[in-house]
Amino acid sequence: MMNQKKKQMIALFILITFVFSGFAFAIISSLTGGSAGSQEEQLIYNGPLAPADEQKIISSGKVILKIYTTTDCSDCGQATSEVLKLFQKFGTGIVVEQIDTTYFPEEIQSNNLEKFPTILILGKSSDRIETIPTGSGLLQKVCGQFKEKPAACA
Repeated sequence: MMNQKKKQMIALFILITFVFSGFAFAIISSLTGGSAGSQEEQLIYNGPLAPADEQKIISSGKVILKIYTTTDCSDCGQATSEVLKLFQKFGTGIVVEQIDTTYFPEEIQSNNLEKFPTILILGKSSDRIETIPTGSGLLQKVCGQFKEKPAACA
């Protein structure tokens, strides 16, 4: 008799746990915007990506713009502005990595950075700009890195 009561209590506990975990999952999903598949792809990063992630992005036909800045750089704001204007023009065709070397000092040595701002453009090959880019000059260099040129390059 006691054994039956114990089984019912365990079954009730499992049922309650299952129901509440379903509620918890629903609440968490609504707070985080649903499943990962429905989230928009991130296109601007405030730090360096892993080389494997960069390779995946380039393989998908996108171009990566890496802009290296430092906190005491007077021209970095203007260069970042030019990169972001170009990003707006291309939409999902390019990915931007904004890398402040104050927070990621290892990037200076690994990318042989001597001047700031420095912009690395990665696509079918790579290109480097070590000054404030002009809008048309940056556009030309970015367009040269696409495997298939998007409409913005016409």
